[in-house]
This record gives sequence, C-alpha cells and structure tokens, in this order.
Amino acid sequence: MIIYKTTNLVNGRFYVGKDKYNNPNYMGSGKLLKQSILKYGIENFKKEILEICNESNIDNREIHWINKSRNSDCYNIANGGEGGDTFTHNPNRELTRELHRRNIDNNNPMNDSITRTKHLRIVQSDDYKQNMSKLVKNRLSDPIARDKLSKSIKVAINTPDKLKIWSDCKKGSNNGRWLGRIEVIDLEGTSTVYESAVEVSNKLGVAPQRVREHCKNNTHYVRGPYKEWTFKFCEVT
Repeated sequence: MIIYKTTNLVNGRFYVGKDKYNNPNYMGSGKLLKQSILKYGIENFKKEILEICNESNIDNREIHWINKSRNSDCYNIANGGEGGDTFTHNPNRELTRELHRRNIDNNNPMNDSITRTKHLRIVQSDDYKQNMSKLVKNRLSDPIARDKLSKSIKVAINTPDKLKIWSDCKKGSNNGRWLGRIEVIDLEGTSTVYESAVEVSNKLGVAPQRVREHCKNNTHYVRGPYKEWTFKFCEVT
C-alpha cells in the first residue's frame, strides 16, 4: 500500500492519492486528473511513490501528504482519507444539490451551440480517441479492475427487464429497439439518421446505452451539448 504522486509532465500540475494494490498503471481517480489525462495523454504523466503504508494508517497518511503538497498546481479537490466525498455530511446538501441542478440546467455553457460544436470537434478528434483508448487499456491491464468491471456488468444486466432487452436484441434485425436505425434531430430541426446507437456514439461522443434509453422512453437529454435533442428509433419498413 502506497501514497503516490502523479505529475503532469507538460504543465507541472500533480495529484496525490493512495493505492492499496500498488498498481503501476493506476494514475489516480481524481476528476480533474482524469480530464487532464484525456487532454494530454497518459504518456505525459509520471507516477512516483511518496510513502509505503499499511492498512491502519494509509488514510491518515494520504490526508497528510495532500495537505502538505496542496497548492494552486494540485489536482486534488477533496482532502483524502476515506474517499473524495466532501458532500454527504453537509447539512445543507439537499439545498446545494438543487441549486447545483438549476445551475447546470440554466447556466451550463455546454447548452450554447458554439460550445456544442467545439465539444463535438474534441470528442471526434483522433487525439481524444487515442488518449481515451490508452486510458482504458491501462485501467483494464489491472486484473482487479477487470474483475470489478466484469462483476458490475453481470449485476447490471441480471434483472428481468435487462435480460428481456438482451434477449430481444438477439432476435434479429426486426428488433427496432436495439438494432434498428436511429434518427437524431437537433434544436434547428435538422435530422440525421444513423445505422445504430454505436454509430451515434462514435459520431457524437455519447454513450450508446444512453441513446437507446432515450429512444425507448421517448425522452431528451436534460443537460449538456444535446439538451432537448430528439433521439428516436426509425420505423422498421
């Protein structure tokens, strides 16, 4: 068990965290760090060991190192310890959550058409796809991470509704819910037809399962670059 420091070799910013399994491919779970890895590429980050710990003191030592290292170049948001949750025990958490939701819905710059265009350009770029691929491959090189992912997928699909959908998915091309073409209509009324949810995902940078859910339930994205866009299955002819 270790306390580590992951440093961005491009701009010098860093992240301090704990790794109970001492996995050399694990760079950290911080939100700002992950965003930076996607932007610069994982090859531009270096991980170093700050201290070797045991299970009884690793949380306290993480807090110590974060407080000791914290400055304007630090990616860490939380103080460490048991995790990054600085919200659960906030007595005003419900009010804070509601204000945050309103801020996202009303003031999110991603709702602007220019910002949406920039977002599309980023997620469709080769650099972004390569960095995302490297990040996923590095994460899945850890057998513990692979095992956790496998178990979480099995739990997620092992419900009557999900099993029925999976069964329907295997019935052939007449299943419009999963295998049919998908029509996407933006706020200007422009319609684009894609062959599958996977193609929508590749073109727009959104999760295919989310696209299928909106098609199935006739709902819209409530925030982000595709707020109020229409996603629906094309009728099978």
